[in-house]
Amino acid sequence: DVDKVELLYLYNRIRLGEEVRDDETDPIINTLLLSGIVRIERGRLVVRNRIYHEVFDDDWIRANRPERNAEAKSIAVLPFANRSPNREDEYLADGLSEDLIAALSRVPGLRVAARTSSFAFKGKNEDVRHIGARLGVAYLVEGSVRPGGDSLRITVQLLSASDGTPLWSDQLDRTLQEVFDVQVEITRAIVSALKVQVTAETDLARRSRTGADAYQSYLRGRYYLQRGSAESFGEALRHFENSVRFAPEHAPTYAGIAECRLHQFFWNLVPKEEALSQGKAAAAAPNTAPARRKENDTRETSRCSSAGDCAATSSATAGNAGRM
Repeated sequence: DVDKVELLYLYNRIRLGEEVRDDETDPIINTLLLSGIVRIERGRLVVRNRIYHEVFDDDWIRANRPERNAEAKSIAVLPFANRSPNREDEYLADGLSEDLIAALSRVPGLRVAARTSSFAFKGKNEDVRHIGARLGVAYLVEGSVRPGGDSLRITVQLLSASDGTPLWSDQLDRTLQEVFDVQVEITRAIVSALKVQVTAETDLARRSRTGADAYQSYLRGRYYLQRGSAESFGEALRHFENSVRFAPEHAPTYAGIAECRLHQFFWNLVPKEEALSQGKAAAAAPNTAPARRKENDTRETSRCSSAGDCAATSSATAGNAGRM
C-alpha cells in the first residue's frame, strides 16, 4: 500500500515545479499517475492542467494530509554524503542509503519513507525539523561515507525529527569487503535505538550470495541506473554485467539488467524486440545460474592437464567460494 503522506508530498513537489522524472518501478509515482492528477511530459511529471493546479492546491493538501502520532515509529534515511574527492565514489554513499531503506522496510511496525521522497533532499542543507515535517516522519537517519583505498569511514546518526536531537551515532572504520556487513550493523543499531520489537522471522541481513567485487559492481550499476539518462543506462548495464561475472547467482543484479532494458525500451534507445527479449532473459537468468555455475566448474576441471593444474584450479574455486 502507498503511504498517503508520501503521495501528497510527491504531488506537492510536482505542483511547485520541481523536476520529478517518471519511474515505472516507483509505486508512489504509478499511483499518482493513475489518479489522473498528473501526467507525463517529456519524461517528467507535471500537473495535468491549470484547473487541476488550482483545485488541488495547498488547502486541499492540508485537508487530506493524515495526522501523525508524534510517537509513531516512522523514519526516513537521507542520502549519505560522499566525502571522497572523487565524485565517482558517490555510488557507495547512495548504495548504502538505499540498502538501509530496504533493510528497515522489512522491520514490522516501522514505516519507512520511500527512496523517491528521501532522495529529494540530496545535497540540500535543510533543517531536519523541516525535512521531518515534509516527509511526515518522527526520525531521520543521516551520515557520510569517506572511501580511502581499500578502507571506508562511515559516520551515521539517528535524529529526532521534532528537534534534531541525536538519539544514536557511530563512526565505523571498515574495508570495502565489509560494506554489506556495515549496513546490517547500522540497521540493527537503529532498530535497537527505536526499541522496535524484531521477531525471529525478520531477516535484517537478507541478500543473495555475493562477494565484495560483485556487490560493488552492483552498487555502481544501481547508481548509474538512478541517474536516468541514455548514457547512464548503458553504463549501468556494463556494471551489472560485470557483477554477473563475479556472482552469476546474484538475483538483484539480473533485476537491475531487466530494469535497464525496460528503460531502454521506453526511451526508444534500442529496438523493441531486442529490449524485450534481453529483459525477459535477464529476469529468468537467476533460475538458470546454478546450472551454469556447475557447467563452468565441470569445464574448468576437464581442462586440468596435470595434478598440479587441478590443485591450482581447486584452490582458485575454493577461494572464489570463500568470497561469496
